[in-house]
Amino acid sequence: MNSIVTLSIVGIAAMLSEVFKLKRIMYTLVIAGLVVALGFSINDWNNFGSYFNQMVMVDSFSIVFSSLMIVTTLLWMIMSRSYFSSDSSMSEHFALIVFALTGGVMMTTFSNMSMLFLDWRYCRLHFTSWPEVTKPISRVTKLP
Repeated sequence: MNSIVTLSIVGIAAMLSEVFKLKRIMYTLVIAGLVVALGFSINDWNNFGSYFNQMVMVDSFSIVFSSLMIVTTLLWMIMSRSYFSSDSSMSEHFALIVFALTGGVMMTTFSNMSMLFLDWRYCRLHFTSWPEVTKPISRVTKLP
């Protein structure tokens, strides 16, 4: 669970790196954040637990696949350093990669897919108007 929090903080820092003029050291900070998240993931090996009424489970399955995804992202970022050499959208690329990794790590910890559905439904309610949410479902008519 700490690796999810660490990856979220690294993603937010990557988004804000352009605002605070930290683009030069952002590559190093993202690599360090991935290593710290990997350390937290490995540290959870014998500390199994459940959160949110057993909808998020930290077990050996989630730890192995979370660690595998973090290592894959870490290796990819180390091998493709030249991809991040342009200053045009470096912070956006870092943020997208880290947030995609955060979503992947969260998917490995979901023990109940209704958790994913509830997250999606909750986010959707914020972007729709209230009459659209409360209108009745129309019946399907038969085609002639």
